[in-house]
Amino acid sequence: MTGTGNDARRPSGFLIGSIIALSFGTVFVMVNSGGLSSPWPIVIRVVGLVIAVALLVAVLRVRHLAGQGRPGTSTGSPTGGTGMWSPVRSLRCSAGST
Repeated sequence: MTGTGNDARRPSGFLIGSIIALSFGTVFVMVNSGGLSSPWPIVIRVVGLVIAVALLVAVLRVRHLAGQGRPGTSTGSPTGGTGMWSPVRSLRCSAGST
């Protein structure tokens, strides 16, 4: 389900599932906010649309960043490739010096 050799990748249906969930959530808010008193339906609908757009941008950004991997690693995994996270490197160095 996840990509091979890259822990930063999302499941294969991440994008389409997120778009479907955002669509259903937005339609739910639009349909069910109509029964409220006078100024609230428009306020709820505008806020719902703003949140839906923000979530869509976040999903697209996560998808874009997931393909790049982490800086300093060749495989995208925290300890893989030529680079290591600083805490892992410092623990490994201190363990080896004793």
